[in-house]
Amino acid sequence: MSDNTTLLELKEQFYEAYSSSQNMRDQSNEEYRFITVPGAQWEGWLESDYEDRAKPQLNHVSAFCRRVHQAYLNARPQVNYSPSDEATTDEDAELLDGLYRRDLNRSGGQSSIDTAVWEQKAAGFGAVMLNTEYEDEGDPENEYQNIVFTELPCAYSTVVFDPSARRADKSDGMWVAVMTSYSEKEHERKWPNAAVESMAISDRSWFTESGNTSKNIYVATHYQVKIKATKIHTLTNPEEIDEKTGGAAIVKVDDERYQEEREDLELFGFELIRTRTVKVRNIYKTVYNGSEVLEKETRIVGKYLPVVPFYGYRAWVDGVEHYQGVVREHMDPQRVANMSFALAAEDAAHSSSDKPIFSPAQLQNPQTRAQFAGNYHQAPYFVIDDVKNSNGEVTHRGPSAILPGTAMSPIAQTVMQMAVESMQMGMGGAPQEVLDPNSSGKAITAIHDRIDMNTDMVHDNTDQSTMHMGRVYESMASETYSANPNRHMKIISDRNEAKSVTLNKTVGMAGKITSLNDISRGKFDVVVNVTKDYQTENEETFESLKEIVSVMPDTDPDRKEFLKWLFLLKEGRGIKDLQKKIRGDLITKGWLDAETDEEKQMLQQAQEQAANQPQDPNDALVAAAAKEQATAAVLNESKVAKTQAEAVRTAKQAEEIAVNTQLAMRELRQPAALNQN
Repeated sequence: MSDNTTLLELKEQFYEAYSSSQNMRDQSNEEYRFITVPGAQWEGWLESDYEDRAKPQLNHVSAFCRRVHQAYLNARPQVNYSPSDEATTDEDAELLDGLYRRDLNRSGGQSSIDTAVWEQKAAGFGAVMLNTEYEDEGDPENEYQNIVFTELPCAYSTVVFDPSARRADKSDGMWVAVMTSYSEKEHERKWPNAAVESMAISDRSWFTESGNTSKNIYVATHYQVKIKATKIHTLTNPEEIDEKTGGAAIVKVDDERYQEEREDLELFGFELIRTRTVKVRNIYKTVYNGSEVLEKETRIVGKYLPVVPFYGYRAWVDGVEHYQGVVREHMDPQRVANMSFALAAEDAAHSSSDKPIFSPAQLQNPQTRAQFAGNYHQAPYFVIDDVKNSNGEVTHRGPSAILPGTAMSPIAQTVMQMAVESMQMGMGGAPQEVLDPNSSGKAITAIHDRIDMNTDMVHDNTDQSTMHMGRVYESMASETYSANPNRHMKIISDRNEAKSVTLNKTVGMAGKITSLNDISRGKFDVVVNVTKDYQTENEETFESLKEIVSVMPDTDPDRKEFLKWLFLLKEGRGIKDLQKKIRGDLITKGWLDAETDEEKQMLQQAQEQAANQPQDPNDALVAAAAKEQATAAVLNESKVAKTQAEAVRTAKQAEEIAVNTQLAMRELRQPAALNQN
């Protein structure tokens, strides 16, 4: 297939999907602008009616959206892996957890996800992309690669998924395109021999009052899933033992490798068990602009599309996907509140007080005029001619009328009150804004919990997307971090501390060469735990442990160890070395598990020293005394048992004697009775 044919097919596929969802993208843009761009709350159906008039923004919806997002920031969902088969160990899952935390904390990974979640709530759709990059781009000898989380701002406008995908995480999608904006100079620098022609998309930049100072060139990166049917041959060797399962070694190879290495495998004693045709997923990447393919199709690591979507509220209506954030339902009440507030502001700016109306002759006296001219900002009065009869006589003295001052329209007041109440019912607010200030704390908490339940669905969608992101990462990590043997790197433990590991460490076990810390050999399930960040959780643990120590008596032998453990949780400068020493002490005493290779080596040395160290004479005397006491206790128990047995035997003999005596007396009575008869 030529590049021109590929380009035409990709562009046709892209524009068909893009145009079918253009309406939703425009609505997401309007929703996002509503809470972020100054003046955007007056765009739409109020814009023309309020041209050249005051346009205040109350921003209640913006505060609500930030509050919903803060709930996510307080308890971000965390990805955790667990073994899904017997061959995968907990240590393998912990290793993958550490790799994930390491990549998430480097190169702005967490901020990329936070941006996606923010747009999920503010615009209804956000996305984050996972890809790989070389550890050192300037070193041609360094083949190590790392997984990075890439931010996709304005994903509602730049990410286009396969419209046939139905799942919220798009794991069933066959392709996705990501639009990236370049300046003309950047495009020429990156692809010097390519024509500078943009993909035609609606970025709505014409909304910006300043306009675009430079032309944006949009380039599409297309990711495609290709499924290939492949024969997989399973072989076993009864003479070799798998160190994990304890059974015969099992090897699985594809058909191409099997045909090439068949003789060698048979020579080493491997026997064919079965052959099965499986479907292998691969991901291919193509880059193109409006006129040509810039980077030809190449395979990338992983088996899932590397773009993970985050939806707000999502539903399918008449076969069309609809989505929205937490803002859209409150936009109209916010507009009405702004409009009412603007009317009130205009009335206040042009307001006047009541004015009496006099005839000019009534204000001839300067002292009288001064009484009514005290307000220098407004006209104090109006004058009219005297009212006279046919004879020229004045028939009216004093104000002929009172000109009432301006007041806010009662309708405007009612509309504003209804708009504010509507927003408060749906979004909540500060207790003094929503609730009776005399309500109890429990009542306030209960009402806010009920209001926040409206957004629980959005938080659940965040958890589902995070779970899929964990699957995407695992499929990429199994290739990326298994490509090089004996790779030394730092991972992040669950205590947010760096830990040194060696990936694919080559060792000799059971007379053969094998590798350790190879995550490509494991199978994992993804679990999402909604937990607080390490620092917050650490502070809560510190306070809880401090309460426990406060109630422990001084004579408790474990109190000293609890105090050491408490010191480990304390945050402060200059105490790391002391904490390291205390941690080592607790590890040697069995209070904590050794995690790093250094701690494991320290524990082993401590155990060897304890085993080889000569026993203290005092300890020997104490041990001998304890042994003697134990022996005496055993003898006492034996004597007691013997005494109890003799007592039981004596009681039993006495019972038998009593029974025999009663029988003998009965026999003696029977003949005497016969003689009397």
